[in-house]
Amino acid sequence: MKDGGLLVLVRIGGQRFAWWAAGAVAGAEDGLRTGGVEGVAAMAAVTPLPGAGQGVAGMLNVHGETRLVVDPRSALGLPPVTAHPDQHLLLVLGQTRFLVWVDRAEGIVSAHPAMFDALPVDGAPVVARLDGAVIPILEARAFDPSRLPDGQRADKVADGEP
Repeated sequence: MKDGGLLVLVRIGGQRFAWWAAGAVAGAEDGLRTGGVEGVAAMAAVTPLPGAGQGVAGMLNVHGETRLVVDPRSALGLPPVTAHPDQHLLLVLGQTRFLVWVDRAEGIVSAHPAMFDALPVDGAPVVARLDGAVIPILEARAFDPSRLPDGQRADKVADGEP
Protein backbone atom coordinates (compact mmCIF):
# COMPACT_ATOMS: atom_id res chain seq x y z
CA MET A 1 0.00 0.00 0.00
CA LYS A 2 1.44 3.31 -1.05
CA ASP A 3 0.61 6.66 0.52
CA GLY A 4 -2.29 8.43 -1.10
CA GLY A 5 -5.97 8.44 -1.57
CA LEU A 6 -8.82 9.63 0.55
CA LEU A 7 -11.43 7.71 2.51
CA VAL A 8 -14.92 9.12 3.06
CA LEU A 9 -16.23 8.09 6.50
CA VAL A 10 -19.97 7.44 6.86
CA ARG A 11 -22.50 5.98 9.30
CA ILE A 12 -25.10 3.48 8.14
CA GLY A 13 -27.42 1.84 10.67
CA GLY A 14 -25.28 3.10 13.53
CA GLN A 15 -22.16 1.46 12.13
CA ARG A 16 -19.13 3.21 10.70
CA PHE A 17 -17.95 2.48 7.16
CA ALA A 18 -15.48 4.03 4.71
CA TRP A 19 -15.59 4.52 0.93
CA TRP A 20 -12.69 5.40 -1.32
CA ALA A 21 -13.00 8.90 -2.76
CA ALA A 22 -13.23 9.01 -6.56
CA GLY A 23 -10.11 9.18 -8.63
CA ALA A 24 -6.90 7.25 -8.54
CA VAL A 25 -5.96 5.97 -5.10
CA ALA A 26 -3.30 3.62 -3.90
CA GLY A 27 -4.22 0.05 -3.26
CA ALA A 28 -5.14 -1.91 -6.38
CA GLU A 29 -2.73 -4.34 -8.01
CA ASP A 30 -1.63 -1.72 -10.53
CA GLY A 31 -1.32 0.87 -7.72
CA LEU A 32 -4.47 2.68 -8.78
CA ARG A 33 -8.18 2.27 -8.10
CA THR A 34 -10.77 4.29 -9.96
CA GLY A 35 -14.33 5.05 -8.97
CA GLY A 36 -15.62 5.90 -5.56
CA VAL A 37 -17.30 8.87 -3.94
CA GLU A 38 -17.40 12.02 -6.07
CA GLY A 39 -19.30 14.13 -3.54
CA VAL A 40 -21.85 14.29 -0.74
CA ALA A 41 -25.33 15.82 -0.90
CA ALA A 42 -28.13 16.39 1.56
CA MET A 43 -30.97 13.86 1.48
CA ALA A 44 -33.66 14.76 -1.03
CA ALA A 45 -37.07 13.37 -1.99
CA VAL A 46 -36.35 10.16 -3.88
CA THR A 47 -38.76 9.18 -6.67
CA PRO A 48 -39.79 5.53 -6.29
CA LEU A 49 -38.93 3.31 -9.24
CA PRO A 50 -41.03 0.12 -9.36
CA GLY A 51 -39.19 -2.86 -10.78
CA ALA A 52 -35.74 -1.38 -10.29
CA GLY A 53 -34.51 -4.29 -8.18
CA GLN A 54 -33.57 -5.01 -4.60
CA GLY A 55 -31.50 -2.32 -2.96
CA VAL A 56 -32.63 0.44 -5.32
CA ALA A 57 -34.69 2.97 -3.36
CA GLY A 58 -35.60 5.03 -6.44
CA MET A 59 -34.11 7.77 -8.55
CA LEU A 60 -33.15 11.41 -8.26
CA ASN A 61 -32.25 14.16 -10.71
CA VAL A 62 -28.74 15.47 -9.99
CA HIS A 63 -27.82 18.49 -12.11
CA GLY A 64 -29.97 17.24 -15.01
CA GLU A 65 -28.72 13.65 -14.80
CA THR A 66 -30.96 10.83 -13.55
CA ARG A 67 -29.18 8.75 -10.92
CA LEU A 68 -30.43 5.67 -9.14
CA VAL A 69 -30.45 5.79 -5.34
CA VAL A 70 -29.12 2.66 -3.64
CA ASP A 71 -30.02 1.82 -0.04
CA PRO A 72 -27.11 -0.37 1.15
CA ARG A 73 -28.78 -1.47 4.40
CA SER A 74 -30.19 -4.77 3.10
CA ALA A 75 -26.86 -5.81 1.59
CA LEU A 76 -25.14 -4.94 4.88
CA GLY A 77 -27.67 -6.91 6.95
CA LEU A 78 -29.14 -3.75 8.47
CA PRO A 79 -32.84 -2.93 8.89
CA PRO A 80 -34.54 -0.44 6.55
CA VAL A 81 -35.16 3.12 7.69
CA THR A 82 -37.34 6.02 6.63
CA ALA A 83 -35.64 8.89 4.82
CA HIS A 84 -34.86 11.93 6.97
CA PRO A 85 -33.51 15.38 6.01
CA ASP A 86 -30.46 14.88 8.27
CA GLN A 87 -29.27 11.95 6.15
CA HIS A 88 -26.89 12.18 3.19
CA LEU A 89 -26.45 10.85 -0.32
CA LEU A 90 -23.03 9.87 -1.60
CA LEU A 91 -22.51 10.69 -5.28
CA VAL A 92 -20.70 7.55 -6.42
CA LEU A 93 -18.88 6.67 -9.61
CA GLY A 94 -18.85 2.94 -10.32
CA GLN A 95 -19.56 1.28 -13.65
CA THR A 96 -22.36 3.90 -13.69
CA ARG A 97 -22.95 7.04 -11.64
CA PHE A 98 -25.37 6.48 -8.76
CA LEU A 99 -26.24 7.67 -5.25
CA VAL A 100 -25.84 5.77 -1.98
CA TRP A 101 -28.18 6.64 0.90
CA VAL A 102 -26.29 6.88 4.20
CA ASP A 103 -27.29 8.06 7.66
CA ARG A 104 -24.46 10.55 7.84
CA ALA A 105 -21.27 11.48 6.03
CA GLU A 106 -18.78 12.18 8.83
CA GLY A 107 -15.68 13.38 7.05
CA ILE A 108 -12.70 12.60 4.88
CA VAL A 109 -9.34 11.20 5.98
CA SER A 110 -6.07 10.72 4.12
CA ALA A 111 -5.14 7.08 3.64
CA HIS A 112 -1.69 5.91 4.73
CA PRO A 113 -0.10 2.43 5.05
CA ALA A 114 -0.39 2.22 8.85
CA MET A 115 -4.21 2.25 8.52
CA PHE A 116 -4.29 -1.08 6.68
CA ASP A 117 -3.20 -4.27 8.40
CA ALA A 118 -5.76 -6.71 6.97
CA LEU A 119 -5.03 -8.83 3.93
CA PRO A 120 -6.16 -7.04 0.78
CA VAL A 121 -8.77 -8.42 -1.59
CA ASP A 122 -7.98 -7.92 -5.28
CA GLY A 123 -5.00 -5.84 -4.19
CA ALA A 124 -7.04 -3.36 -2.13
CA PRO A 125 -7.48 -3.18 1.64
CA VAL A 126 -10.91 -4.20 2.95
CA VAL A 127 -10.67 -2.59 6.39
CA ALA A 128 -8.98 0.46 7.85
CA ARG A 129 -7.94 1.23 11.41
CA LEU A 130 -8.78 4.70 12.62
CA ASP A 131 -8.60 5.87 16.23
CA GLY A 132 -8.42 2.24 17.38
CA ALA A 133 -11.57 1.20 15.49
CA VAL A 134 -11.70 -1.26 12.59
CA ILE A 135 -13.76 0.24 9.76
CA PRO A 136 -14.93 -1.80 6.74
CA ILE A 137 -14.16 -0.20 3.36
CA LEU A 138 -17.09 -0.46 0.96
CA GLU A 139 -16.48 -0.73 -2.78
CA ALA A 140 -18.56 1.11 -5.38
CA ARG A 141 -18.74 -1.97 -7.60
CA ALA A 142 -20.49 -3.95 -4.82
CA PHE A 143 -23.42 -1.50 -4.78
CA ASP A 144 -23.51 -0.42 -8.44
CA PRO A 145 -27.15 -0.81 -9.55
CA SER A 146 -26.09 -1.79 -13.06
CA ARG A 147 -24.81 -5.04 -11.52
CA LEU A 148 -28.06 -6.23 -9.93
CA PRO A 149 -27.91 -9.90 -8.93
CA ASP A 150 -31.33 -10.75 -10.39
CA GLY A 151 -30.24 -9.82 -13.90
CA GLN A 152 -32.35 -6.66 -14.06
CA ARG A 153 -30.68 -3.58 -15.41
CA ALA A 154 -31.81 -0.80 -13.08
CA ASP A 155 -29.96 1.79 -15.12
CA LYS A 156 -32.11 0.81 -18.14
CA VAL A 157 -35.32 0.92 -16.06
CA ALA A 158 -34.44 4.48 -15.04
CA ASP A 159 -33.95 5.39 -18.70
CA GLY A 160 -37.39 3.95 -19.55
CA GLU A 161 -36.07 0.88 -21.37
CA PRO A 162 -37.56 -2.60 -20.73
